[in-house]
Amino acid sequence: MTSYRRVYIAGATYFFTVNPANRDTTLLVDRIDALRDAIGYTRRRHPFAIDTMTVMPEHIHAVWTLPPADADHSLRWRLIKTWFSRHMPQGERRRGVVRVHDWPFSTFHRDMKQGLLAPDWGGVMTARYDGAFGERG
Repeated sequence: MTSYRRVYIAGATYFFTVNPANRDTTLLVDRIDALRDAIGYTRRRHPFAIDTMTVMPEHIHAVWTLPPADADHSLRWRLIKTWFSRHMPQGERRRGVVRVHDWPFSTFHRDMKQGLLAPDWGGVMTARYDGAFGERG
């Protein structure tokens, strides 16, 4: 079992990278509506602001800000993961997207519409992602 060291500061802004146990899956994007429902379910019970979030086939990057008197980001992720897991079929094949602009499941599009980012922000990914990073890579 992985041993995590977590910081809990009420009202703080946190960066997360979260992935399913099986990294060879596309469930996060194949079932994006279920993921949105899981996040909505959690936010109704334990509010937080999503500053930015990108969902890829096998992992999520997110920046959240918690309410001023609340530091429990672990509870929120546990609720999201539990709700999502209960609504999942078996995974399918992985997809490849090479530009941020091409990726539909990102707050990039919101920020671009607000003039915060250019459509070509981030350039083009030239190397194929192989999933070999983090504590399991």
